[in-house]
Amino acid sequence: MTQSRYLIKRKLNSLELGKTLGSISEACRKLGVSRQPYCDIK
Repeated sequence: MTQSRYLIKRKLNSLELGKTLGSISEACRKLGVSRQPYCDIK
């Protein structure tokens, strides 16, 4: 897997986690990132 595919997959997984949990804050806490990178991805 190339680095760009890895990054895309990671970003998609983070969005899916937020949808599954129903809470952006909870997803960010689990991923160890702030809300800003999450919102940038979205």
